[in-house]
Amino acid sequence: MGVTFPFKNLVFEGAGVRNCAYAGAMLALEDHGVFGQVEQVAGTSSGSIAATLVSLGYTPAEIRQEMLNLDFARIQDGNWLTGPVRMLNHHGWNPGDYFLASMEDVIARKTGDGRITFAQLRARGFKPLYVVGTNLSVRNVRVFPDEHSQDMAVADAVRISMSIPFFFASREFQGEIYVDGGVMWNYPIDLFDGPESYNARTLGFFLDTFNQPKPDPIHNLHDFTGSFFASLLSSQEIDLMNSPANLARSIRIDDLGLKPTEFGITREQKLALMRQGEQSTRAFLERYAASHSAA
Repeated sequence: MGVTFPFKNLVFEGAGVRNCAYAGAMLALEDHGVFGQVEQVAGTSSGSIAATLVSLGYTPAEIRQEMLNLDFARIQDGNWLTGPVRMLNHHGWNPGDYFLASMEDVIARKTGDGRITFAQLRARGFKPLYVVGTNLSVRNVRVFPDEHSQDMAVADAVRISMSIPFFFASREFQGEIYVDGGVMWNYPIDLFDGPESYNARTLGFFLDTFNQPKPDPIHNLHDFTGSFFASLLSSQEIDLMNSPANLARSIRIDDLGLKPTEFGITREQKLALMRQGEQSTRAFLERYAASHSAA
């Protein structure tokens, strides 16, 4: 008799352009009968893109295609005419308009409304979705939706969550300033836990460098910002590595040495990341099944 996997909640780490790996992971979940039993999802930064796709009912094959179609190079939609002023006024070079429009399109294709709110999403029976942002005004994490943001457009929450400092303009919501959720909580693996209880139905996905990373050349502000943000995310993984309980419900995927901000990522690199996601997820589920099989 086969093993029944308990996983109902999926959590996606913020991974920048490397989130393509999650498409491969979803294919493996589908093959093992897990994808169809997912009830709720959460994500930070680019992980919130994957979470949104799952919430909306995109199939793993469709998620793969969406990731291949997303033009990361066009996400850098700033220029030397407006960029410096935006850096001064909104703390980021790129407005993020292309990304927001892309998310609205992705959402509209499943809901008919690119500006659908969290409340409307829930009322129409889509999987509950949780998106992490960093509130700089109060220096704290905020998970959307909360009781005060049910009428927020889902696309706006995802745009907040992926607002990498200095790369993208910060966003104002309810009079406060928000940036990338990864600044404070890049991997919300314990979001579905109770105050004193560990949720064994949660399965998380995160990217990591399996081999010793090569030193990055830092010649300009773009290089500096990319390396700074990558270091910020890596520092949070120390806590994860020191938590056996969280590691036990996490799938570690090789990032193939790519940084989160490599917006020039090629189709071949995307496909390679997808293969890593699929292989790592299959291996995890096979180990889980072997360890939980009846003697």
